[in-house]
Amino acid sequence: MRMSWMVPVAVVLCAAGCGIPRYDVEVMMDESYVGAEGKTPSVEVRLIGVPAEKVEEYARMKVSDVFTSPPSSTTTKALTFAHGEPGPQMMARDDDLWQHWFDRGFTNMFVFANLLVDRTTGGEDPRRLGLSIEKADWRGKKIQIVIENPASGEGVFLLNRSAYKRVPVK
Repeated sequence: MRMSWMVPVAVVLCAAGCGIPRYDVEVMMDESYVGAEGKTPSVEVRLIGVPAEKVEEYARMKVSDVFTSPPSSTTTKALTFAHGEPGPQMMARDDDLWQHWFDRGFTNMFVFANLLVDRTTGGEDPRRLGLSIEKADWRGKKIQIVIENPASGEGVFLLNRSAYKRVPVK
């Protein structure tokens, strides 16, 4: 039996999905957010795919602008943590948004959290996290992000650093 048809089929299948890094992006609220009654604040998180040439723009973007004038839904995944539901929330690796991002050459993902944070101190906005989403920059297929209480002084996002090979984009 000849298997000559398998080569073209394998090439087509590979062109449709081989080499495209896809991750399970899991976002959860830190335990410090859970109040005495087991309630958590309502928080919206946006995961936004960004091409390399727009990284600086998103690194300087006001976090409030992301929520008042959000980027296109074709570049954004919205996750909402309702009162009393700390998550986790996920953008699964089989989400169609991954294909859309990579078809357009997006190499970075920015994570924005709609939290009240004292911005009188200046510097980087701790409600923003920029990450490369290129395959060479990650070990494994899971990106875990914990939203920490800004009152802790450590910033807002805690990333599973053991899986990430590079320093996050500032």
